[in-house]
Amino acid sequence: MTFDLKRVAEFEAEDCTSFRQKILPAYEPVLIKGAFNHWPLIRASKQSLQELVRYMMQFNQANRVDVFVSPPEVQGKFYYQQDMRSFNFNRVQVPIDHCVARIINHMRDEFPPGIYMGSTLAELCLPGMMKQNTCDFLESSVQPRLWMGNQTIVQPHFDLSDNIAIVAAGRRRFTLFPPEQIENLYVGPIDVTPAGQPMSLVSLVDPDFEKYPRYKEALSHALVADLEPGDAIYIPSLWWHGVQALDKFNLLVNYWWNNSAAGDEDPYAALIHGILTISALPEKERHAWKHFFDHYVFRSNGHPLEHVPSEMHGVLGEMTPELYNTIRKYLYSRMKR
Repeated sequence: MTFDLKRVAEFEAEDCTSFRQKILPAYEPVLIKGAFNHWPLIRASKQSLQELVRYMMQFNQANRVDVFVSPPEVQGKFYYQQDMRSFNFNRVQVPIDHCVARIINHMRDEFPPGIYMGSTLAELCLPGMMKQNTCDFLESSVQPRLWMGNQTIVQPHFDLSDNIAIVAAGRRRFTLFPPEQIENLYVGPIDVTPAGQPMSLVSLVDPDFEKYPRYKEALSHALVADLEPGDAIYIPSLWWHGVQALDKFNLLVNYWWNNSAAGDEDPYAALIHGILTISALPEKERHAWKHFFDHYVFRSNGHPLEHVPSEMHGVLGEMTPELYNTIRKYLYSRMKR
């Protein structure tokens, strides 16, 4: 089943400065066509699969990686079993060259098993390779990760960090939904997930609108992008994205990083703490707390202490490393009670 979805906007980012000044503030996904065609990895990929494998295996040290393997009948869709307590794939650890060989050995199968290596630090599995393939949009401290497999489907999910994903081999289709569509995506459990984050339960390729009627509204806000080797997509944090790997051998490189002034602090932990402390309160009290959060956290009407001199803003002041540490100490003292 196909849908006439709006395309992700294309943008040309020349360097780190233009990326940070022109793309990041908009908080919208952006497709950057051909930005990484100069990578030796991608030049090898465009020559042939054999040349790509030869290039990658220069860096192979037989390090073991986690691989998801699903049976042929699920057609590469990594998902829940009927009981929603287990999953339709197994997790195995193999050397990366074994993973590559397994994908290639099944390329002629009409119905191959799903094979998926995800979110693996490049320096762990192919040390030194990414030193020849660098992303100038980001600081060098941001570590690249590799995703490799055959024709697979990853359901819409979100990341807590900003993301640049670069297709190195094969083609990938990204279907994206803005964060506010969460209520129309029929998201599964928070604490039982295939790979860390909760995901939409609605099929990307064949949605059941009778079972999930609000998904039509989500699709009306969706964006789609088709990427070939050398293309990149920027996905802001909390944007939902489902990913279809369309070819029999696919390789993707991604970078996650955090732009928050609060460093590596985890907003998701605050959400879970809110579930613990607020979700079971009486309805009127929950509604009252919503006003407090809108006022102090989301600042729907501007800064909550704009009527007070800035030097008296205390924990509501501009976030600095010093204030960050002060708030952490205060929060720690509250939670010890």
